[in-house]
Amino acid sequence: MVKAIVSAQTTLRQRNEKNSWVVAGLRRNGILAYKASLAEQKLVPLSSEEVGGSERIDVSWLRDRFLWVDKNLVPLKPDFSLITASKELADLYEWDFHNPASAPEEDKALMDISELPSELQLPCIESGLLRLPLELQLAAQRRSISTPVSVKDKKASRRYAKMVKSLAKKRVSAKLRKALRDKLKTQSLGQTLGKLVPRAGEASEAISQKKKKLQKLKVKKTADGKALMKALTMNAAEALALQNSDVEAEEATLAEVTKGPLAGRVCRVLQLGVHCGKEVTCSHHNLSKGTVTLPCLGDSVATLTLPDSLVVEKEASWLKPLSWKHMRLSRELKQRVLHSCGGSQLFLDKSVYVPEPIELLKTPPQMLLDQHILYGFELLRWHFSQGSENFFFEQGIRIVDPKLSLQYITKECFDVSIVENALKREGELFKTLFVPVWGQGDGPKHWTLLHLDQESDEVRIKYYDSLNDEEPHPCCAANAQVLLDFLFPGKTLPQREDSQRQKSDECGFYVLTHIFEVVALKRGEGPASRGWSSVIVMDLMNFLRTWLGQLSGEQDKLQNEQASRLKSLEKSRLKNLKVSQELAKKASVAAEAASQEHQDKISQIRLFGCSVCSRCRWVSGCLFCDGPKAERYYLNQL
Repeated sequence: MVKAIVSAQTTLRQRNEKNSWVVAGLRRNGILAYKASLAEQKLVPLSSEEVGGSERIDVSWLRDRFLWVDKNLVPLKPDFSLITASKELADLYEWDFHNPASAPEEDKALMDISELPSELQLPCIESGLLRLPLELQLAAQRRSISTPVSVKDKKASRRYAKMVKSLAKKRVSAKLRKALRDKLKTQSLGQTLGKLVPRAGEASEAISQKKKKLQKLKVKKTADGKALMKALTMNAAEALALQNSDVEAEEATLAEVTKGPLAGRVCRVLQLGVHCGKEVTCSHHNLSKGTVTLPCLGDSVATLTLPDSLVVEKEASWLKPLSWKHMRLSRELKQRVLHSCGGSQLFLDKSVYVPEPIELLKTPPQMLLDQHILYGFELLRWHFSQGSENFFFEQGIRIVDPKLSLQYITKECFDVSIVENALKREGELFKTLFVPVWGQGDGPKHWTLLHLDQESDEVRIKYYDSLNDEEPHPCCAANAQVLLDFLFPGKTLPQREDSQRQKSDECGFYVLTHIFEVVALKRGEGPASRGWSSVIVMDLMNFLRTWLGQLSGEQDKLQNEQASRLKSLEKSRLKNLKVSQELAKKASVAAEAASQEHQDKISQIRLFGCSVCSRCRWVSGCLFCDGPKAERYYLNQL
C-alpha cells in the first residue's frame, strides 16, 4: 500500500511539472481568482481568457468575484442601503453612544431573538443573530425598555403600514405579470395579433353624437314624431326606474347576506396552519354559505375565505400572550426546581434516595422521558408566573408525576399501597389536574395526556392523543382508563380531542403543548392564542433544551459543593479528634502529676461522698461531695 501511494504521488508530481494541472484545476473551479505579477510585484485579477469554467461551472458565475473593485482595482464604496434595517442600526449606534451603560456579568449571555425590538428581529433572522454584537443587542433591549409604549405603538403602526404597502405592490405586480404570462402561453401568435383590430374604419365619437342630434331634430319636426318622442321618453324613464329598483333590492339582499354578525369585527383564526392565531378585521360574513372573508392575513398579506367555524370573534377581555423570558435563572430558582423534581439531595441526608441525573436533549430531540415531562411542567410554571407569583399554585394547577402513574400501572414498586396513597393524595384538592399516560403494548412507545378539570361540582374529562393514526393508541387508552377508575370511579374515558397530530417522536412535546394551551386558555388569552400546535412544539424544543442544560449544570455544581463540604467536614472531624486525644493525654499526665494530698481527697470523696451535701443545699452537688466535680476542680488547679 505504501509503494502504491508513493508511486501515485510521484506520477502526479511529474504530471504537474509538465502542465501545472493543479493550478489549472483551481482556476477552472473558481478557487483561484488572482495571480502573482512579477512586473508589478502584486496580485492581479485573472484575465477573461484565464478565468476557467467547465460544463459544471459557468464562466459567468466566476466574474462576479471582482465586482467589489473598479477597473483600477480600487475597492468600491460600500452601499449600506442594501443592508436590511441599516437605518435602525445606525439610529441604535447613535442612541448607544449618547446613552452608555455597562451590563453586569450575569447579563452577558446570548439573547433570544424575541427579546430584541420588533424592528430588528427580522433582520437578525435574515443575516444571523451572531453578526450583531452582544453589546448592541443589550443596547437595543435597554432602548426598547426606556421607550414609552405610545411611541412604540406609533412606530409599529407606521412600520406595519409601510410593510403592507410594499408587500401589496409586489403582490399585485407579480399577479399581473403571472396573469399576462399565463395568457400568452395559452394562445398563439396569430390569436394575439388577431385581437389587435384596426379602428381606422370606425367613426369617431364626436361624429356619432352629431348624427344622433340631427336625427332627434328631424323627429321633433312632426307631431307624430313629437308624440313618439314623448312615448319613448316615458318608456325609457319607467324602464330605468324599474331597473334601479331591481338593482337596489339586489344590493340590499346581498348586503344582508354578506354582512353577518362577524362582519367588521376583529376575528382570530383557530386553525389553518401558519395562519392559526392571527387576528384581522373580517370584511364579509356570508350567512348563506357560512364563510368569512379575511383581508391582509398574516405576513403574506393574503385575502382568504374560510368557514366561519374556523374563526372566533376576539373579546375585549382577552389578555395579550406572554412572551418567552430570557433564561437568566437564579441559583435559588434552579435549586427549587431540582428539589421539587427529585434532582437534588439535602446535605448529610442519610436516606437511600439518590438524585436522578438529568439527561440532556439530543439534536434532533429524542422521545421525552418521564423526568423531561416533569421538568417541562416546571418550565411552563416559570413561564406563566410573573415576578414572585406562582400562577399554577394560585389557580390550583397540578400534575401527577409520570413515574408515579407508571408505577401504579405496571405495579413495579416495593409497596403498592404507598403508590396508591400517593396517587390518591395527588387527586385531591385540585382545580386542574394533568395526568401523563405512558403505554407501549403491541404498538410504539407513546405518551398521552389525561386532563381533569374540577372547577365546578362536575369533573370534566378530556383526553389528548397526538398519534398520527385513525385510532388512538390502544395501550395508552387502556392505561388512562385504569388511572381514571382509580381517581374517579365510574367515569368513562371520552374520545380523544381533535388536535394536531405528530410527525415523528414528538408525543412528549405534544403533551407539554396541550398543557401549555390549556393553561393559556385559563390565563384568559382566548383560544389559539399561541398559534398552531407545531409552532409551540418547536418553541418547547428550544427552550426545554436550554432549561435542562442550566439545571444539569446546577446539579453538577451542587454535587461538587456537597462533596467539598463533606471533605471539609471530614477534615475538621479528624482535626478535632486529634485535639481531643491530645487533651485526654494531657489530662492523664496531669492526673498522674497531681499531689498525693489531692488524690487522697478525691479518693475520700469518691468513697464517702453522696453527691449532695449541706454546702450545695442538697441539690446540685459540689467539690466536697461529688467525686467528678472534685476531680475537675483539682485538675484545674494544676
